[in-house]
Amino acid sequence: MVSLHDDDLANFLVPPMTAVWLPAERLGAEAVDLALTLIDGGEPRRVVVPDEPHVVRRESTAQV
Repeated sequence: MVSLHDDDLANFLVPPMTAVWLPAERLGAEAVDLALTLIDGGEPRRVVVPDEPHVVRRESTAQV
């Protein structure tokens, strides 16, 4: 079993849950910035966050 977003709770579950880490804080900041731009009459733009997601392996998944 795997969860999305590496939450602190995942480490305390039994078994500890493997998770996919995403740069949530940076994604949120970019979303707010874009929303404010649009509210001010700006144009929509594509936003790419360069931080790579990665898997935080814990006991909920077997080694492959």
